[in-house]
Amino acid sequence: MRKLLSLIVSVGCLLTITSCSRSKASSSAEVKTPSAAATPTPQITVGTPESTTVPSSESKVVRSLTNNCGLLGSRELASFFPSAEVVVPTPQVSQVKRTVFSTESVSAREVSCVYLVFYHPGKKDQVLLQVTYWVDLPDQITSSVWSQVWADAASKATQAVAGVGDQAFFEDGRLSFKKGSVYVTVEAVDTQINTQTPAGENQQRQQEKKIALDALDRWP
Repeated sequence: MRKLLSLIVSVGCLLTITSCSRSKASSSAEVKTPSAAATPTPQITVGTPESTTVPSSESKVVRSLTNNCGLLGSRELASFFPSAEVVVPTPQVSQVKRTVFSTESVSAREVSCVYLVFYHPGKKDQVLLQVTYWVDLPDQITSSVWSQVWADAASKATQAVAGVGDQAFFEDGRLSFKKGSVYVTVEAVDTQINTQTPAGENQQRQQEKKIALDALDRWP
């Protein structure tokens, strides 16, 4: 009898434990976790980029003129002397409110390159030729504005120069020429030339014309 009672108690306990376990499992299953749908998912919209108008100043020619001083080479500059040493520069790019060829206010991106040409450096008869060219690039301004600025500068110039680019003129010791929508000014300062005399000024102008033609031969 005692064995039977003991067996009954044991079975009862076992059933109680199993029931408790199921209750806990059921209770645990009822604890809801946030579903993936409940969590806001950031929406990424892939759209078509806004169309932008690329100004003419970003053309292949202009990018080439901005990235290097490639309009002149050592060979062309050294040809002014029997022999010479040429220091080739890196381009200097700046934003200006007035171009080098005009006194009128107009916004532009300007690239400048300064070359130094030495003949017999360190000797008594040493000669230095400094050649500078500036490239003025329209800064998203209408071509009519630039055309007017150029026309005004050309009309006030000392002398028109034929055979260089679309149009060229000489003023204040510098030769400026137009090529499409790009404007280039060249200046040559030679320590053996007295530019205060008519003959010296003419010699400077001829030097600058040759340099301008060499630059046009290298036009990108």
